Amino acid sequence: MMNATRYYGWIIALVALVLFSRVITHEHVLDDRALIPNHPLLQGPVDVRQILFGRYWANLRTQDTLYRPMTIGSLALDHWVNIHLGLPGDHPVVFRVTSTLLHAGVSVLVFIFVRWLGLSPVVGLWSGLLFAALPIHTEAVAAAVNRSEMLALGFSLAFLIWFQRRWVLSGACLLLALLSKESAILMLPVALWAAAILHMRPRRILLRYALVYGGIVVLWWMLRSEAIGTVLQAVVMLDNPLALVSATQRILTALAV
Repeated sequence: MMNATRYYGWIIALVALVLFSRVITHEHVLDDRALIPNHPLLQGPVDVRQILFGRYWANLRTQDTLYRPMTIGSLALDHWVNIHLGLPGDHPVVFRVTSTLLHAGVSVLVFIFVRWLGLSPVVGLWSGLLFAALPIHTEAVAAAVNRSEMLALGFSLAFLIWFQRRWVLSGACLLLALLSKESAILMLPVALWAAAILHMRPRRILLRYALVYGGIVVLWWMLRSEAIGTVLQAVVMLDNPLALVSATQRILTALAV
């Protein structure tokens, strides 16, 4: 069985690549069409400082408070690779290849995470295969801008795995997850809960974890605040139709759901 587990990761990666390889020949979809050909930070050489202190939509949307420099940086790198391959910078192929490889990598990380939880290699194998094959991940792979989901999850899983053992690596992974997508902030309370409930860490250790990793969150928030400035997020009907109706309608809708 020990020898077999060495190949489980490769099996999961292969299944993920086979299932999603068809997207490599697809054109840009959804927000790709607006962001990739027009984002100013994707048009020239990769500028790390400008990406780190830039908004997700840059000047394409004036009322945008999204901050995902890791995602924009990966898209800028794909654009650069396209140019050096002799293709138009916004050609879909490299963007699609990168997203497909990311999906395969995160699927393998799911296997590693399940094994870290102490479950059997077979459970880890089926968990990774299920994650790799779920149709819902099509949106995250087929649209290059949605790789923010995969980047955030991949770095978050690495953060959880290293959380109590390697402070520098886990802290770096938490920061990279936050720089990929804002929702990764939920991983910190998950990690603290796991340390308190699953591993029965004493309060002083939990406090140390909270201070160290909370500092990472503060650093991310400072970077985000510098990039966003005083911009206020516009409420889009497509994203949240309930924001444009009365409080009574919102409450009744929530109760019905």
